[in-house]
Order: sequence, then C-alpha cells, then structure tokens
Amino acid sequence: MNFIQDNSCQLLRRESSNFDLKLIIILLLILLLFMSVGKISFSKGEDIGAFKGKKPFDFSLIDTNGKIVSLYKCLAEKKVVIINFWFKACPPCRVEMPDFQKLYNEREKKGIIFLSINVGDKLKVVKNFLTEKHYTFPVLLDTESKVSKKYLVHFMPQTFIIGRDSIIKERIWGQTNYVKITSLLE
Repeated sequence: MNFIQDNSCQLLRRESSNFDLKLIIILLLILLLFMSVGKISFSKGEDIGAFKGKKPFDFSLIDTNGKIVSLYKCLAEKKVVIINFWFKACPPCRVEMPDFQKLYNEREKKGIIFLSINVGDKLKVVKNFLTEKHYTFPVLLDTESKVSKKYLVHFMPQTFIIGRDSIIKERIWGQTNYVKITSLLE
C-alpha cells in the first residue's frame, strides 16, 4: 500500500497556532486597555482615576431623601471621605453595614464624610431596608450603575477612602469592618 503524505493537517495546525498567538496578543492588548480605564491624565497635571494615588472621578447622585450629593463638593470640605458601594442582596455588604453605622455615628469626631452608594436597587427597596435595620446614614442611589462602572466596581462591597488632599488613599475590595477602616484613617 502506498500512503500519500498529507501536509494539509500540519499546515492547518501551524495556521491554528498562529491564530492562537494572534488571539492571545489581541486579548492581552484588550486587557491592558481595560486596565488603563480609570487612569486619565490631563495636561494640568491632575491624575484622575479609581485607584490608590489618584484623584477620584466626580459624580452627583440623588440620596433616598431626594437631595443631590456631589463628591467634589464633599471633598471641598477637606475631610476624609469614605465611599462604600453595596446592594441589598449582597450578604457581605449587609454584614459590614452595622460597622458603617457606627462609623457614621462618629463622623464628626473623626472628621469624615460617609457616602454609602446603593447600586441597582429601587428607592422603595433601599428605604425599606434602611428602616428595617435602623440605619440612619444617607444612601445615594446609583440605580443605573453609572458611578460603579466608572469606578470599575464589578463586585461588591467595595470601599474607597479619600484623604483630605482629595486623593484615593485606599481601595478595599470585599467586606471590611470598623477596626480596619478606623486603622486606615489614622
């Protein structure tokens, strides 16, 4: 029997491996582009972003009482600002809330502004939850997730600590507590 050697399989394998390499390079470039989101430099020398060492993006959101709250207006008070992103169905978010209530109760003594941002829940759901749990801190509503997306918050909870100099000092991924937050304030 005579077999004819078919190089087409080898050629297909070679083309496939070249395609895989090109795909990997393209995915890495997309990843680098994604990682650079939130790091915008302006000619004035300001470095704005959603990471430690950056000036945070400004936003204005409505709280549960209908009041518009702007981050940059809060920063103008030269106090430490704590931003916490959460949603009602998130168990770790609910676990850390009593600690944020304690922190909110001590805000004057500690010189802080606490901005709790609910992501995606309806106003009625948030108000009922706050009333049921006896939380008195103001909650801002990010119903369309625009602010959380700008801050690259893809899972919750996440907490940002912004210093008196309007620079992000810490970004805490996941659940935190009173002891950790207060230790970061010192």
